Amino acid sequence: MIKWDTGTCPDSVGPSKFIEFLHNNNLSQLIDRPTRYRDGDTPSTLDLLLTSDPNLISTLDFDPPIGKSDHVVVKATMQTISYSNKQKVTGYKRVIHFPKVERDINAVNWETSFSQQTLPHCWWYFVSIVISSVISNSKLKPC
Repeated sequence: MIKWDTGTCPDSVGPSKFIEFLHNNNLSQLIDRPTRYRDGDTPSTLDLLLTSDPNLISTLDFDPPIGKSDHVVVKATMQTISYSNKQKVTGYKRVIHFPKVERDINAVNWETSFSQQTLPHCWWYFVSIVISSVISNSKLKPC
């Protein structure tokens, strides 16, 4: 068993290898109290919060278990740094080359395509031709 307050594990090879791994990778474990409480058992620390920079965690809270669970709820607040982008893209607009779309629509033999077809079939065929042409004859540009 690992003693997290001292970072040691007496008489156990597996946990000592884990502690060695944490030290070699400059990781700290921040949970400092038991996170599992079961009637009749000794409380234990089963949840870990590993970080290379303990100062990034501004708050660490332990809330009561949810429902019938025997594990506390661990909540951590992490500080982040946000960089503002000088060139902000607020969205994109689609620039369509309408003469090419018109050319594609005029190239279809509509009489042959629609003959002996139901109205819904004709509508969906028309829409698919228009959408396909708009996609292939347009570009997305940042606003």
